[in-house]
Order: sequence, then structure tokens, then C-alpha cells
Amino acid sequence: MGMSAPIYYTAEMVRALPEDGNRYETVHGELLVTPAPRVCHQVVVERLRDALGIYLARHREWQLLAAPADISWTPDVLVQPDLFVVPIDEARTLDWARLRHLELVVEVLSPTTARAERSRDHRGPKLGTSGTMAQGFIVADGRRLERDIGYALLRAAGSEAPDLVVFAEANDMCLLGAHSLEGLNLKIDPVRKQLAPAGPVISAEVA
Repeated sequence: MGMSAPIYYTAEMVRALPEDGNRYETVHGELLVTPAPRVCHQVVVERLRDALGIYLARHREWQLLAAPADISWTPDVLVQPDLFVVPIDEARTLDWARLRHLELVVEVLSPTTARAERSRDHRGPKLGTSGTMAQGFIVADGRRLERDIGYALLRAAGSEAPDLVVFAEANDMCLLGAHSLEGLNLKIDPVRKQLAPAGPVISAEVA
């Protein structure tokens, strides 16, 4: 018995999907489905939106926008970042198709999306760890918790770098932070939703 080929989703096909509370996106034909966000996710998004709004109030050349959105540059790509910043001239067109330059893209990971990423072992960093110690934390929803921290050798997307990491427990979110990404010289591709090389490292000689 033959197997049917997977559906290659275009942006128009995604736009035609029912409004059922899920967020639908497509990246080069692959359908991405995100369930309705939890309250904690929305609280974090609003805090970031407030902070960015204060900064952008002093920089009128940019406009802050939020999902739901319709960012599509090709027929097989349609994405909806949680928050994103575009030039004010493009925002004033009031046309999603005219938003071509995303100066900043923010995606807030929720427990649901974190579990989805953990299930994709090929995407996560591999760790070589050394001695640990306990450290207290206050998370976004106000809970206080204690986790072990220690130095680890991170390997992700072909890069390798040492860093101080927090060791997660069952049901914790799995995150790769900005500090680790900088050490690995990686960046997040918001369209393909994967890690990519950040480019040449700028350095200077000391006389």
C-alpha cells in the first residue's frame, strides 16, 4: 500500500484554515501549529511589550506590532511572531504585504512549545558538564524555585562553547539563552525557527 505525500502548505492555504484558537504558520511548506497561549505566556509578552514600548517612544522611526499577524515574503512562508518591530514607514501602509524589514522579532516560549522542542532531540544542544551548586530563581509567574547550576560545554548547530547553565528538572522549560547563543556565535532565524551562524566575530588588536 502506497503512502500519500505530505501536504505542502502555502500561505494562502494557511489563511484559509479555520479560526479555532490555534496559531497556524507555514515555513517552506511545513505547517506549524501552536495552541492557544497560556496566561503566563501572555503576561511575559505584555511585560516585554511595555518595556519595548517605552524604548520605542524615543525612537519614532520604528513601530512595535504583535500577533496575530500575516508576515509573508514568499508563497510558502507565513509567520506570526509574538512581537516584532518594523520601520514606521512600512507600518503606515497598513498592509501586511508591505512589512518587509523586521528589525526585531520576539518569540516567547511557553511550556507547550518547550515540550515540542524537547521532543526534537536533533535540535537541542549537547552538554558536557562539570561540578554543580544550588541557585535560587524567581520565574515569570512569581514562583520561587531552586535548581543546580554548573559549567557545561555546549554543542549546537555545529558550534561549541563553554557556559554556566541551569540544570532543568521534569516539566521545566528547555531554553537556550542569549548569553549562550552569543558564546556559540549563533542567532535565531525567525522564519525557519532554527539556529543559524551569526557571522564574523568583530575583534581588534590591542597596541
